[in-house]
Amino acid sequence: MRKILLILFVFCGQFVFSQNTYDFNIDTTKLLYTAKLQILSSESADYNEININAFLEKQQASFLQSKGFSDVYFILIENRASHYDSIFIEKHKEDFKKNLRFHACDYILAYNCKTGLYYKLKGFRNNDFEDFINDMIKMGNIFNFTIKNKDIFMYSYSVEDLDLACLWEYFFGKRKKNKEYDCIISCKYRDLTMSVH
Repeated sequence: MRKILLILFVFCGQFVFSQNTYDFNIDTTKLLYTAKLQILSSESADYNEININAFLEKQQASFLQSKGFSDVYFILIENRASHYDSIFIEKHKEDFKKNLRFHACDYILAYNCKTGLYYKLKGFRNNDFEDFINDMIKMGNIFNFTIKNKDIFMYSYSVEDLDLACLWEYFFGKRKKNKEYDCIISCKYRDLTMSVH
């Protein structure tokens, strides 16, 4: 009788565990490469074939740590102008993370493993944060009440190097008319305004 109970316990435990585990068999190399193409397609123009390859090779792509989001990869793509050396980048790491350096940008995308969709969350001309959150709510990954309260949202969710508080305030809070929201400014726009001054 004990053996039967033990077998049932193990089997049921594996069944419950398997209900919460997803095996998407995702090729992460391809995922990072496709993320780089997202930048190229939305931010760049007038690239010939040689420039495209150079652009893609120059980008550093990596996965970010997150809390609270399931079935999502967060991808950081660091774009640095060639005149920045590694010592300078390390010394001014926080400026680079906040996208305060001319011709340098940290792009962040989210990849939804269930739908195969990418969401542009940092550095792009268009920010998909609101669409991302609404899709997460539809899929049941975020509860509706969580998004209505900034403190609950910030306690429940985080993404390395992404200013979720600023994004929440801009898309779901009461926007202040005269306030600039750094988290939604595109790097391309920032570079254009910096070059004018």
